[in-house]
Amino acid sequence: MKTFFYVFLLFLLFSCSGVPEGFKKYDSEHFSISYPEAWESSAGKGETLALFSQKSEDIQKINPAITVSGGKNEDDEDILERSTMILKESIPDYQEIFLDKGNPSRIVFKGKLNDFSCIWDVSIYKGKTDYFVTGLCEEKDYSKMKSIFEVSVKSFKALK
Repeated sequence: MKTFFYVFLLFLLFSCSGVPEGFKKYDSEHFSISYPEAWESSAGKGETLALFSQKSEDIQKINPAITVSGGKNEDDEDILERSTMILKESIPDYQEIFLDKGNPSRIVFKGKLNDFSCIWDVSIYKGKTDYFVTGLCEEKDYSKMKSIFEVSVKSFKALK
């Protein structure tokens, strides 16, 4: 009976690790996020991170990616509206698909990137530091990438 208890306890410990099956976790001093095991990560300066599917030299393809970037909060209550305005001005053929003003705020839009029709799925976490978690893929790939983006966004945790 004692052995069964320990085996069961180990099972619970490993099954409750918080990292979904098929994903791995990136931890920094600022935040943590889960992303697909087959993807690669590249940390930038400060509070930035790029997560991407296989590297490709194929210029005829946009590889799906997730980026995390953080900046100090300036008590800007209009961050979503300001961000949307900048996106409309800078993304050719910008078209809003979905908008949620909660915390995290979320905006999904499509537009052109290097002649590709792409979808951006952006979540904005407000706090001492504001974080933008952005999924990017070609429009034709969004139906299969949406669930990956959602798992990563749900796993995101600001640590400072």
